[in-house]
Amino acid sequence: MHNASRGGDYLMNINRGLFRIWLVLSVIWIVGAIFSSWDSIKLDEWWSDDPNVYADLPVPCDKARGTEGRDYSQRPAPEPWNAVRNPGSACWYGEDKFRILFSFYDGDSHGKISKMLYGELGWEPAEGTDKFRRTKPVMMAALFPPLLVFAVGAAFVWAFSGFARQKQS
Repeated sequence: MHNASRGGDYLMNINRGLFRIWLVLSVIWIVGAIFSSWDSIKLDEWWSDDPNVYADLPVPCDKARGTEGRDYSQRPAPEPWNAVRNPGSACWYGEDKFRILFSFYDGDSHGKISKMLYGELGWEPAEGTDKFRRTKPVMMAALFPPLLVFAVGAAFVWAFSGFARQKQS
């Protein structure tokens, strides 16, 4: 009787140990996945509160300032519904170059400037995009593997617990 009790304690210790190992490794995995993808997560609208915070800004090419290839590049509109309009392309500036060359926009947010420039071009900005577009895949990659390992591990523990000795009364 004493041995059966000892066997049950042994299995409980193994179960507890496996759970603790899974918990520690899961936390390390989740933190690592989020840390390695943080730059992508920060680009999402829910985080920045300003959509497309790092996107280039379109300026009608007849109002372009600076040197093409160094300060801006002429490209078509990224949205298909704007690419077929007239004009279908614009001179695109990075945030830093734009702020230097068009300093009169200094008090305005990136989102506000982008909407004004799109309006000036006669373009319609892409509205209603998913605020968590970049965060969702990161969270899936962070959470799915630990949950899968837990489910498989729990199934194996359950299956092998059927081989444990029965408690003798």
